[in-house]
Amino acid sequence: MKIFLYKDFLNKSIDSDVLKAFKEFRSSSVAQNNCSPFGQNGSPSILNSTIDDFIEIHEYIDKKRKDWLEEFRKIDEQAKERQLYIRQTMADFRDNYERAQRKFEAADGNLKKFRSRSDSGAVPNYDERCREL
Repeated sequence: MKIFLYKDFLNKSIDSDVLKAFKEFRSSSVAQNNCSPFGQNGSPSILNSTIDDFIEIHEYIDKKRKDWLEEFRKIDEQAKERQLYIRQTMADFRDNYERAQRKFEAADGNLKKFRSRSDSGAVPNYDERCREL
């Protein structure tokens, strides 16, 4: 259940609206006219520099979010493969156990039949044949 919540969380662009708003502001006439990209002495204005930093941070977060989502997908796929392998192995073990159980029951039945025979004392090498079973 928690994996699905993580996947839902990571599958959404966390800050897409904020990033979109920053980019729109950065390209707007307000940012270009009132806060020119070059402040005093040729350096970018504080506002535009801060907006650029926010855009860079949000793009980095979005990239990491996509990387984490891909990693979760890989982990989820590996878990499904391992679960399938475990289920197949358990089915094989169950089949082998049932087959061995049937063989044991048949051998036990044969041993009881052999011991209950009326001529068991007359059978040559009775003790030796009993040990073989």
